[in-house]
Amino acid sequence: MKYSISVFLESKDDVIRKIEIDSKCSLFELHNFIIECFDLQKNELASFYITDQELEIIEEIPLFSFEENNNRNMEDTELESILNSNNNKLIYVYDYMLMWRFLVELTNDVGEIKEKKCISSIGVMPKDAPEVNFTANTEDKYNEDSYEDEYNQDDESY
Repeated sequence: MKYSISVFLESKDDVIRKIEIDSKCSLFELHNFIIECFDLQKNELASFYITDQELEIIEEIPLFSFEENNNRNMEDTELESILNSNNNKLIYVYDYMLMWRFLVELTNDVGEIKEKKCISSIGVMPKDAPEVNFTANTEDKYNEDSYEDEYNQDDESY
């Protein structure tokens, strides 16, 4: 079956590739095709991440498995086994030092395919990877001003 997939670079500018690829291909084949479509170097490590609908990471599928108890890797994982109508998004991280991050989204899954191809290319890849900002929500939901005890009384009433 043919998968139509949109791949979005996490960037302030729109950099998007829309591709068609066989649903039975491995994640390794998808990884190589993303590298080709975005004109990236072939010698960097990468991982796909299975996510929930809020894009919270559930599981990593690396290019190579470095752990003995984790047999799952890109080459042994078929695309349709993790990307389908129930779970239509993955995160793809390329080059762990520079942290190029992409959203991979299944947009359509109908028809037959003869060969994989890039059907649309929007935007130009930046020269440098976008800066990664890891920020936490620092808002304290239990701040002193709004604290109520277990009996719904303000702490100032004592």
